[in-house]
Amino acid sequence: MLANPHIGKLVKVWYRKENRHLQFHNKRGFVLIASRGRPRNHLISIIDGPVVVVPCGNLQEYDFMGKIK
Repeated sequence: MLANPHIGKLVKVWYRKENRHLQFHNKRGFVLIASRGRPRNHLISIIDGPVVVVPCGNLQEYDFMGKIK
C-alpha cells in the first residue's frame, strides 16, 4: 500500500478482493495530485485511459520494469 504518493510517481490501482470487479483494478497510471488532507483521495492519470480519483490505500508503488516494490 502506498499512503503518501508523490506527483509523477508510477502507481498501480489495487482493490481488495470484494472490489476487484471495478473498472480500474490492476491498471497503472501516474499521480497528478497527491492529497494530504481529508479525504485522502489521489488524482491518477491511467495510462491509455481517463483521469480518475482513487482513495488512499488502493495504490501500490510500481516501477517501469513491471515489478511491485
